Amino acid sequence: MDCSIVARRKFRIRSFGQDQQGTVAILFGLMALSIFGIIGMAIDYSRAYSERSHLQKTADSVATSVASAAAFEAMEQSELEAFAASMFTANYNGMAGGSISPIVNIVDGLVKVTTNYSVPTTISTVLGFDTISVSTHSEAVIPAMMKAEIVLVLDYSGSMDSAGKYDAMRDASIKLIDDLYQNGANPNLKFGLVPFSDHIYLSLPGNYVVGQDPSGSWTNCLQDRPYPHNTLNDEPISSDDTTKWTSGAPVDNGGSGSGVCPEYLSRNLVVAPLTDNITSIKSQLSSMTPYANTHIALGMAMGWHLISPAAPFTEAADYTEEETKKFIILLTDGRQTENAKGPAGSLSVADGELNLVTLCENAKNANINVVTVAFDLQDLPTRNRLENCASSTSYFFEAETNSDLAAVFAEITGKLAGEIKLVK
Repeated sequence: MDCSIVARRKFRIRSFGQDQQGTVAILFGLMALSIFGIIGMAIDYSRAYSERSHLQKTADSVATSVASAAAFEAMEQSELEAFAASMFTANYNGMAGGSISPIVNIVDGLVKVTTNYSVPTTISTVLGFDTISVSTHSEAVIPAMMKAEIVLVLDYSGSMDSAGKYDAMRDASIKLIDDLYQNGANPNLKFGLVPFSDHIYLSLPGNYVVGQDPSGSWTNCLQDRPYPHNTLNDEPISSDDTTKWTSGAPVDNGGSGSGVCPEYLSRNLVVAPLTDNITSIKSQLSSMTPYANTHIALGMAMGWHLISPAAPFTEAADYTEEETKKFIILLTDGRQTENAKGPAGSLSVADGELNLVTLCENAKNANINVVTVAFDLQDLPTRNRLENCASSTSYFFEAETNSDLAAVFAEITGKLAGEIKLVK
């Protein structure tokens, strides 16, 4: 063979063994693919995390909605599941649209909502990952399991005896009780009543009322205590008349007598202390009728006494029992028209207005949830006092008509039923 041909072949073989360009290109391609895949996975996992946030937010909302429905709509399990699916579709705005069906379980007073979804990948497919699985779990307490003490402080002055207003107040109050009580499904509720006008009518130990037998029981109508005790809920001191209530016009134990007090008894405008006897509270609401003028501060003061564990009433839970929520619902349709006791022995309507402001602040400081309702109320200063009296702006309501009042009480029912706490 020609020596030159052999030499050329040896050179080509050596050159091939030394040429690195092809190998580098292959390695670069593999590295680029890996880097591209890693970047793609980071992007896809970010998308999956965002999607999970959408799912969790929607699951939380569905859990609270289903909990409320379970408490107040008397739905069966299948109905609750369908309701949950519709709520999920209405609220979910993630990439899966409304196609995800949540898994709903109700166990031990809890609504449990679970969601599962496989997020499609984009760039990660080059590494063989077509989906990323995400799931969420949310739980909400069914509000019917709560404990609550609710005192209705309702205006039964003469102005409520027009245009069917007190009838609307009665019906709305009874519906609130029924919706919360749920035919005995929630036995951990107590209700109290304070029907007020210019007096209130109730029974007290005699040692809490000026001039009465300290060893006996006293039943009558009364007005407020001397200032500042009419802005507090401290127990009266038997030996100190300045801490006691003052009786109204006299009435004997049979309900007869002169003055205004017999009118309260005949109209059943009697304070009802906290009780779990729901039937008795509803029965009294059905029988009460309006009378006389308006003493808002007196009504609020007695409402606080009913929901306080301090004497003269002992039906309320102690303030330290955090699992028991305490509510006062104060409704009026007019301004203060009755004189009230103020500082330095003063006696005026203005004192009553100022006393209401102080009472509301003191009750809220004692962790009482104060809900206020201005019903067909045309007096702006009183309206503003009621708004400031409420525990928050969301606890103040206005109703101009009877139908408005029904809607307002339905909203109050929802608020009392729970700010439902999520338990993750």
